[in-house]
Amino acid sequence: MAAPNIDPTSAILAQGEELLRNEARILVHPLTAAFAPDFTALFEQEWVPLQAQEIQLLRAVIHADARVWFADMRLDVFVDRLHAALFLAVNKDTNDARYTAIFAKRPSELKRPVLGGQLAVMLKWPEILSGAAYQGFSDVVALLPELQTHLTFAQDAETARNAAVEASKNFRTLGERKAFTDKFNALRKATLGKLLEMPHKLTAEALPNDFADWFFPPRRRNDELSVKELAERTASLETELGALRQQHQAALDKEQAEAAKKQSREEKRAELEAARKDAAERAKRVKELEAELEKG
Repeated sequence: MAAPNIDPTSAILAQGEELLRNEARILVHPLTAAFAPDFTALFEQEWVPLQAQEIQLLRAVIHADARVWFADMRLDVFVDRLHAALFLAVNKDTNDARYTAIFAKRPSELKRPVLGGQLAVMLKWPEILSGAAYQGFSDVVALLPELQTHLTFAQDAETARNAAVEASKNFRTLGERKAFTDKFNALRKATLGKLLEMPHKLTAEALPNDFADWFFPPRRRNDELSVKELAERTASLETELGALRQQHQAALDKEQAEAAKKQSREEKRAELEAARKDAAERAKRVKELEAELEKG
């Protein structure tokens, strides 16, 4: 028999639990207690610091995700501001080439991904908005410095997140964690070999032939799912997946409706501000004309 291999992709906590279980069983039996120090040393000297290292890598990923979330939030807010300004600049003509060059998609659709495609689209905006076609749109062009600041922050956040995720992946598949799992499996295999010899060497102890199974239980065939059980589980998962898809679509529909409502409010607010500005300028001109007429 062979000790079941520990999957190197399994959680480090699960590997630690198995290591402690092996240590405890070997330590508690008087005939095998001498093998326990190797398991104890592996746990204390390698697993404990390894767990701390993985937690730090996880922390780095979570913090990087937070920066991506914040960057995405700022870009989303900016999209609404730019859309309101550009919408008025083209006199609400959404077929205007200067509008479609920026908003080929509705703002609500553009904002949906967390960075990713949204960032790729928005990175083209500075060059587009710096073109001659937009020079008459002072309110739009005035937003360019802010746009560049947000884009730089978002690019840095995405780069940091990718680096953190890659470091975590390499740790699990290529680095210290895989090396630990390989060492753990080698220790289990070597210890199993000693356990298998004991019934033959220690005949006075009358150890059963399956003595080693108590320490490293083999996988049993009845632990595997039957074809019928697999079919039933597949059907159950497909039903659950169908329900999740319906929930997802409902959430998307709700999100689109709310985004359309918000966009409409932003457009009306921008139009109102423009109307107020125009009214103020007209009122100022009226007073100027009245003053000129009074002077004769």
